[in-house]
Amino acid sequence: MMGNGEQIEPGGIFVYGSLKEGKHYFYMAERAGWTGSCAATLRGYRIYALPVGYPAVVPGEGLVYGEFQTYEDLNKALDVLDPFEREGEEYDRVRCEVETEAGNYSAWVYCFSSEAMVFERGGEPIPSGRY
Repeated sequence: MMGNGEQIEPGGIFVYGSLKEGKHYFYMAERAGWTGSCAATLRGYRIYALPVGYPAVVPGEGLVYGEFQTYEDLNKALDVLDPFEREGEEYDRVRCEVETEAGNYSAWVYCFSSEAMVFERGGEPIPSGRY
């Protein structure tokens, strides 16, 4: 858990779209060594539906609902998921804090760097925060 502005190494990944349990690309999370998920909320981000069939989040005022996923070895999981998410090309992997029923946790999240990038790709806001 986090508190008092501590920078704690992320303990998992916040997912909000097709990597969630039961969704289309969840098998990639399993391939990466997924060990569990719990409901989580990400504050300070907005979520958009992209015409290609998956969402993107960007920093901004809002809430995004998703899952905090844990992995057998987070560094090995990132070795699998970074290329899948096209980290550094399409998505950036950034540190965030997520809220769960058990408390707040440091996590990684894959996000677009700007709203302009979302709009260039035809993104539509999801006001509910749920994809």
